Amino acid sequence: MNVDKAWSWITDHPTEMMWVGGGVGALVLALVVVWVVRALRGQDLNAKASIGFGVVQAGVAFITITGVYEFFRRTLNMPEVEAGLLAGFIEACVWAAVGMIYAHGKGTTKDTDGVEHANEGFGPAGGFFWTTVTGGGLLAILGSENESVAVGRVVVVVLGSYMWYLRLLQVTTRTGKKTRWRWTPKRAFLAMGAMAPEDDDVDDDNREWQVRQLARAIRWSNGRWPFRWLGERSMVKRAETTQEDVLAEARRRWAAAHVMKTSAKPTSEVMRTVIDSVEKAQQPVDEQAEADAEREREQERKKARQVAEELATVRAELAEVREQLAGEREQAQQAAQQRDQEVRALRDELATVRQQLTAAPAAGAVDAAVASVRAQLDQVAAQRAEAQRTADQRGREAAELRSELKAVREELAEALRNARPTGGRAAELAKEMAAGVELDAAKVSERYGVGDRQARRLLTDAKKLLDTQDGALATAGGR
Repeated sequence: MNVDKAWSWITDHPTEMMWVGGGVGALVLALVVVWVVRALRGQDLNAKASIGFGVVQAGVAFITITGVYEFFRRTLNMPEVEAGLLAGFIEACVWAAVGMIYAHGKGTTKDTDGVEHANEGFGPAGGFFWTTVTGGGLLAILGSENESVAVGRVVVVVLGSYMWYLRLLQVTTRTGKKTRWRWTPKRAFLAMGAMAPEDDDVDDDNREWQVRQLARAIRWSNGRWPFRWLGERSMVKRAETTQEDVLAEARRRWAAAHVMKTSAKPTSEVMRTVIDSVEKAQQPVDEQAEADAEREREQERKKARQVAEELATVRAELAEVREQLAGEREQAQQAAQQRDQEVRALRDELATVRQQLTAAPAAGAVDAAVASVRAQLDQVAAQRAEAQRTADQRGREAAELRSELKAVREELAEALRNARPTGGRAAELAKEMAAGVELDAAKVSERYGVGDRQARRLLTDAKKLLDTQDGALATAGGR
């Protein structure tokens, strides 16, 4: 059976086709209802929303497919098979994009810290979804027979697309901030002064709004009449109800705008200085100067390596000194323990002597025993004093070694700071001197954290580099 004959039979029997279409629609609707009920059984079922969404999308799909088919068939005179395939292809693209958005919305993404977060937005298929929906709807509208059919299809396409958007927001969220209108009735009244602003009515806060209004009033007061009269009146009125810090900020804001206006021309001093610095920065650097700077950088690297080797040697010596101090400390502790044992033994002996003295009646024997005990006690005290002096001396030696280690660390830190390529610093200083910046040894020393001698050396190298560049430029100009 030919397709043209079938189409002509359909157009000749509209009543029969209405009954067939109604039956097919009722069958599709019943299938959708059964599918929705089975899919949402056991869940919080919103029958009205689910069934309504199914009916809407069935209508949108029918309108889109038939409209696109009529556009390709009637407007472009495309064969029926190709027109039908294209119409179905476009609608299939919409459903494929929807499926990809559903998968993206239910997925998660790990951030840099390894924490999972739910995906936001429509994902990579968002643009494809809006392209197919907009393109298919536009083609369906263009394929309408008359204006009334076009209006109906516009309504169906717009409402169906918006329904899709609301449905997709149930599985994903919006990304970014919402856009807002720059001019609204409220902002118009705020600009005219008919409404008093709050902190949420301006971009920054209420103070920023007051500063802007006062700066604008100062600008108007320096203009011509009637703006001068309006500016003076507004400035006085606002100054009476504004804090002094806001007034000072408004004056500074207007002064900055005035300087910007007067120095915007290339002939002004500010712009001339900026232009000269930019031109000098864009000029080619002398190759000989670059080679010298590279050699200096290599020398600095060698010095840094030497300093690192010296640091390793110092650390090894320090470890040896620490080991020696630990051994001497252990010996001193052992000697102190021995002295304590001797003192305890002498005390025991003294107690014994006292007992003997108590039992012995002779005074001469008592004096001799007491003198002997005192001599032994004096000997023990002298030995303890000598041990204490030895321990103090070792402590002073340890303190001296710590101070020497601190000095070596400071020298190493100074050497590491100075290990930065001198050529690069000299080139930076030369660029600033070429731009008209005045530099001295104190500023260079404070910037790079070097001594006065190193700072003067950097200034000398920068001046040499600047003289070399000027000579190269003069030679190029003569040529």
